[in-house]
Amino acid sequence: MAVRMMYNLQCMMYDCKMDRTGGMVNNCRLKPTYQPTEVSVPVPLVTYNYFKHSKVKVVLSLIIVIGLLSGCSTFRRVDSDKMELLTNHLSMWRGFRLDGIIEITYRQLRLRKNVSITMDNDSFQLAVFDTGFFGLRPQPFLQLSISDKLSLEAPQNIMNLIPQNKITVDDIDINLLHKGLAVLQKNSSKIVDHGHFHDKDLRVQFDESMQITGITVLINNTVAQETSENLSLLIDYRAYNQPEKMQFFRDNELLFTITVDRIEVKQVTQNHIKQDAIT
Repeated sequence: MAVRMMYNLQCMMYDCKMDRTGGMVNNCRLKPTYQPTEVSVPVPLVTYNYFKHSKVKVVLSLIIVIGLLSGCSTFRRVDSDKMELLTNHLSMWRGFRLDGIIEITYRQLRLRKNVSITMDNDSFQLAVFDTGFFGLRPQPFLQLSISDKLSLEAPQNIMNLIPQNKITVDDIDINLLHKGLAVLQKNSSKIVDHGHFHDKDLRVQFDESMQITGITVLINNTVAQETSENLSLLIDYRAYNQPEKMQFFRDNELLFTITVDRIEVKQVTQNHIKQDAIT
């Protein structure tokens, strides 16, 4: 019995047949073990790689989008900051008092005097004066006033240096100065984008802090005139809204320089300027 059970186990392991007596027939061979068909894994692998690359693309896309959005917000913030700087700077020139030293170096004229400049809604005043005894009682040496018209009081030797045919008094008033500032404010977006303002005979240059660094006015810039002249103002600053030096030129010739000792800003409004007059 034990022998037969052994034969049955061997037959289960080997491909054998038993004869009627219970013995195994010769030429037994080992039964092949069951080997399941291997499933190819390219599909899962491709799927993994797809998701892997998809995640990378998503992350890169998010980085690009965030970068663009942050860049746009940064530009908007920079533009907003510059707009505020420009508005504050233009507001300073609408109302101020400036004291300093003026040096006139025009042709044979050489002068070094005290100067005071004030501007508000109603007038622009420039006074050049000598100091009295021990600096007391300063006496006006030259006075320039612009209100409803332009008026100039100066010694005759200075009046002789001024080309009278270049000045049209009736066309210059305080509203013209305020209108110029209003035009700059109206075009503030272009100024922030380009750093300058050009309009016909007027050119205004700004620095990174949106401060006026140069003004050029073209004179006789018409087809009828063979040549044209220009008056220029260059301004240097020691700090924001703190002018240090102002230089006035006629073409490339220096007329005078103002060294600023102090400047005081006044609060003024521009309600008196008609909006339809601003172009």
